[in-house]
Amino acid sequence: MEIRVEHVYKAYDGKAVLKDVNMVFKDGGIYCLMGPSGLGKTTLLRILMGLEPADCGCVLADGRPVLWQPAMSAYGMGRCRRDDRKSITIGAVFQEDRLCPWLDAIHNVAMVPMAVQGAETQKKADRLRRREQKALRVEYAKALLSRILPQESLSKPVRELSGGMCRRVAIARAVASDSQLLIMDEPFTGLDAATKQTVVDFILQERRQRLTIIVTHQEEDARALGASVVLLRQSAND
Repeated sequence: MEIRVEHVYKAYDGKAVLKDVNMVFKDGGIYCLMGPSGLGKTTLLRILMGLEPADCGCVLADGRPVLWQPAMSAYGMGRCRRDDRKSITIGAVFQEDRLCPWLDAIHNVAMVPMAVQGAETQKKADRLRRREQKALRVEYAKALLSRILPQESLSKPVRELSGGMCRRVAIARAVASDSQLLIMDEPFTGLDAATKQTVVDFILQERRQRLTIIVTHQEEDARALGASVVLLRQSAND
């Protein structure tokens, strides 16, 4: 799936955050969105996820406007039929972990719709009853988390885990999701160098060739991921 951002503009209280932003994220690629703080990187991610409407401009998925864009006439697409628009699914890591604090790490991951790894395993999951499907999701979540968290932390409520551990749970939840696109906003916050490398390897192994867009301030993160760097620059008119 290819994502195109075309002429996106966004302002809050009359102050422009994004001005005429144009970007292309190609199918299967890994991209690191970089730039100084305050230039709207998180805002752009929120627009990509449908959590914020752009004031003008549009987001296209495989050449079709994404389904969540409201008031299509504002984008010059007033005659665009609903059937012509494309709905996409997203696995996301926000700046905040957004976990359920009373649930353990395993069930925070298992709660999302997920594609259980392996075609035969997925076929089996599709045939199972709901209770059996949940058990399979729990098993898969545990297997994923065991690769990036200490074993003794998996069954603890996440409110008892450190910030770095919670960050890893949020990352595992995103990559486990049955989604077409991965979006991560500063996913490596709070991780030491060794843990970060483990998590980078985990993302690369589990992203299943999905288009992946990551906000980071560190060029070393882009190198470790083998990512293309996309710079969000300040407008020359500012």
